[in-house]
Amino acid sequence: MFHANPGHESEITVDLLVSGMHCPSCVALIEEVVADIAGVSSVRVDLDRAASEVRFDPGVVTADQLCAVIGDLGYQASVDKPTN
Repeated sequence: MFHANPGHESEITVDLLVSGMHCPSCVALIEEVVADIAGVSSVRVDLDRAASEVRFDPGVVTADQLCAVIGDLGYQASVDKPTN
């Protein structure tokens, strides 16, 4: 799910579903790598929810690219789709 960020018009927040995480080290690795991606301003990974919230500038990086980077680390990531 995407969210606008008031005061940061060029940034959005996306909720990603992340599977394959087993421990706090998995969380730390994903947070460290994603935080270093150009355009990402914040990342928070929740092991219990198997999810991540990432705030980024979509003019610099896309949600699909974020998922691909997480995938390169050995996890599966996808954009959380809102339920209607």
